[in-house]
Amino acid sequence: MTYATAAPIYRAAGWVGVLPLPSGRKSPPPDGYTGETGAWPSDDDIAEWVTKKADGNLGLRLPDGVVGIDVDQYGNKTGAQTLADAEAKWGPLPPTWVSSSRPAPSGVRFYRAPTGLKFKTPGPHIDILQRHHRYLCAWPSTHPDTGDPHRWITPDGEPADGPPRPEQLPALPA
Repeated sequence: MTYATAAPIYRAAGWVGVLPLPSGRKSPPPDGYTGETGAWPSDDDIAEWVTKKADGNLGLRLPDGVVGIDVDQYGNKTGAQTLADAEAKWGPLPPTWVSSSRPAPSGVRFYRAPTGLKFKTPGPHIDILQRHHRYLCAWPSTHPDTGDPHRWITPDGEPADGPPRPEQLPALPA
């Protein structure tokens, strides 16, 4: 599966920021579609990219009201400990959908959150993905370093056949 086949699946699930990436790479996304002032792709943009960038990876820019907690736990990265410390301080996160190409506990955990907020990272090896900051390389993309496929994992820890709908995401606790 490629960008061309997955982009319509994401759009049908309610994801607006479906961006093409080069095959086997995480960047670059199309100019002007990320960051604080980035545009949201139109149906015409997606149709053009499906034709011209069909075999590429898929990037996902999160809408306002959705955050991703990107935990890196591989090599010398210790994001799982940072997450455990944050949960000990602020309380546990509810089970949620995860996007990853690596084994757990690495992966991006997705939550609904109030719109307009800007979150800060809780510490080392965790990044907070938000509309104005970062996009992610998502299913069905191939990770450029490992060659492994990106996949979606349900809140029950089971592999999913595709992305969740944004409204399926649990709320980020206060």
